[in-house]
Amino acid sequence: MNAAAPLAIDDQLDDTTTEPDACSECGRALKHPAADGLGPVCRRRLRAERDRASSTSTRYRVTYTRVGRHGGRDGSQPPGQLTVDADDADQLAEQVLKNVRPYLASRGVEVVVDLDTGRGHLLAGFSNAGTFTVEQIHAEGVAA
Repeated sequence: MNAAAPLAIDDQLDDTTTEPDACSECGRALKHPAADGLGPVCRRRLRAERDRASSTSTRYRVTYTRVGRHGGRDGSQPPGQLTVDADDADQLAEQVLKNVRPYLASRGVEVVVDLDTGRGHLLAGFSNAGTFTVEQIHAEGVAA
């Protein structure tokens, strides 16, 4: 018999001759390589983005004027523009909060979005923690 004997479990764990496959999107090591090259987290995220984009959601561009103590004050730059798909003002507010979280010292932040006026602001307690504008984008990328 010339067939090679299968490796024991301990030998498989110690086998360093092959590099573990990594997710093509984020680079995380994959325990179970997939044909599409994506890990389970990235696959779920990309499917959710695809489903959200194909639904009745609207695309918005958020431009920050000021965020927190260091994003747009004293000559510092506010966060860059954010382009997202959202079904309503609440979903847009959630995505804005995720985007600005690194600029805020306070954890108790509320995002207020007024789609009618195209403006929004961040509240940290009773203080204004930032302001931004919101514009709706058509499919061609031209603002509404």
